[in-house]
Amino acid sequence: MRAVTATLCVLATLLLVGCTVFPEREPRQVYQLPGSQLPASQAPVSERVLRVARPAVDEVQGGTDIVVAPDAITLQSYGQARWSAPVPVLLRDHLMEAFLRDGRLARVVSDQEGISADLQLGGQLRTYRIQYEQGEPFAMIVFDAHLIDLSANRLVGSQRFEVREALVGTSVEQAVMALWRATERLSSELVEWAVD
Repeated sequence: MRAVTATLCVLATLLLVGCTVFPEREPRQVYQLPGSQLPASQAPVSERVLRVARPAVDEVQGGTDIVVAPDAITLQSYGQARWSAPVPVLLRDHLMEAFLRDGRLARVVSDQEGISADLQLGGQLRTYRIQYEQGEPFAMIVFDAHLIDLSANRLVGSQRFEVREALVGTSVEQAVMALWRATERLSSELVEWAVD
């Protein structure tokens, strides 16, 4: 009986020691983009329906990591911080909200809904990150947009949009807000380009 008790005590001690040997994992901070605050338009409403598609993007910038480029050749992420959804989904949803707030199109749908539409906005997201140049950080978005007439399966517009937004500091919260401000500027430019 004493041998069994001693064995149990040794096992319990080993389990307690084992728990303190490995460091606890830090909880990840999850961030989302604030909603669009673009103003409504007073222009007449078009009957066209726009489908907003998730942009194509590379594997590093297309995940949930908040990406930073400390120099011209390195991509890193902000430690334990991540987005609430993959970047293409965040951008698609933000663009949809911007078009809905603008109000000049009859309906705005996503590529997930399987609803027929007149036009589709998509493209290649080249850059969505915090970039450092000469030691100064800024949010940078480069988006090659394509507007397609779905009834004729014809490209009706193609344009590169590049937006930069300075950071006030270097914290992840400031990075998120700078990327949100850059996304708002991109959304405003895309709405005007696609609706005109």
